[in-house]
Amino acid sequence: MSAGAEYRCWRAQLETRRPGALAGPSLRAAWSVRRSLPVRIEGADVVRIASRMWGETLPVLRERAVACGPVLLTVPRACVELAVPLGTAATWPALATTRCVSGAVVRCPALEIHARDGLQVDGRTWLYPPMPHDPQVPDVTDGHALADAVRTALSRADAPLHVREGFRL
Repeated sequence: MSAGAEYRCWRAQLETRRPGALAGPSLRAAWSVRRSLPVRIEGADVVRIASRMWGETLPVLRERAVACGPVLLTVPRACVELAVPLGTAATWPALATTRCVSGAVVRCPALEIHARDGLQVDGRTWLYPPMPHDPQVPDVTDGHALADAVRTALSRADAPLHVREGFRL
């Protein structure tokens, strides 16, 4: 069966993917024809953060030296999607512009589809692609650290401009 024909058959079997695992045959077939494929994330929960809030959250994560796992920009949803440890959805706080779900289905582009190169497939691009063979890059992002960073970013966004810029009256 050709890669294109195999890609067209993806609906028959929704592939599951664990963070850090290698891509299965359906996903590899989709990637070979420059498409993405919906995959059910197994063994992790998924946090969705509005893109505009991600721009405020990322600096907080960097300030705190929190290692970030893969980050997928999902243009149709205007959000980023990050895998977090399984069970995080049960304790995720009610934070504006975020949602944490178990059993998420994520449309997954090939690892080389990267925002820094201006590439996008089906409205998706990796800001930080999975790096399964790099011990420095975690497969998931710490859910507690992420929630705390979002909380901080939200409070900074609500702060008056002179406070955000470090000015004192």
